[in-house]
Amino acid sequence: ARRPALPPCTVDRTRTVAVHRNHAFEWVASGLTVFLGLSGRRAEILYSDYDDSRQFADTPSMADVHLLWLDASRYMIKDFSSWLLSRIQALQSRSSGKILAACCDAPETAALSWPDTLFLAYDNILSRLGDKAFDMRLAPFTGTRLSNQACLLLARALGSRQIPALLRPPLKALVLDLDNTLYSGVLGEDGPEGVVPYKALQKYLADLRDQGFMLALASKNEEDYVPRHFA
Repeated sequence: ARRPALPPCTVDRTRTVAVHRNHAFEWVASGLTVFLGLSGRRAEILYSDYDDSRQFADTPSMADVHLLWLDASRYMIKDFSSWLLSRIQALQSRSSGKILAACCDAPETAALSWPDTLFLAYDNILSRLGDKAFDMRLAPFTGTRLSNQACLLLARALGSRQIPALLRPPLKALVLDLDNTLYSGVLGEDGPEGVVPYKALQKYLADLRDQGFMLALASKNEEDYVPRHFA
């Protein structure tokens, strides 16, 4: 069977992505354009010099997104997370652009939080490749330990999710259906005892509510019947 063709992409405007790196990004960039196009984006990529210190002497102040593309294995730093946050602060003092931190071999950074900054769960993405995530044989020629498969996975994550999330206006509210959305089943047919709640999703939504998001329901269920289920 033929695979369905990708939908046509309409690009609203070109965004500037400044890549601050200590290992090669070009192999990811080659696939990034395709995935960004699916969300109506095109990126003009500005490359920094290779620099472990990340002093940001060549920082373009008008970039829409700053990507910190770092291989943490190159550092002999006891607390890499604290050092990374200090570099993010330094970058924010030079530019108002949003920041995306993608650090290889630093899984603890995925749990960090900082204003106007997104941290990529880099190692979680690469874990599905196992020992195929890195290619040390080609590293002297490519400028990165990442394998071709890893570069493609990261291009998809950056282009389909992380970069579009930074460029879109921030969400203020979520409107949700009930049946087969917040739980498995149909409330009006199965009753409150017959539906199975999606607990992880509901906990995630509760966390968003606590962060200030407004939650609303859009459902064809009887209005008087729904509150009894959530009581």
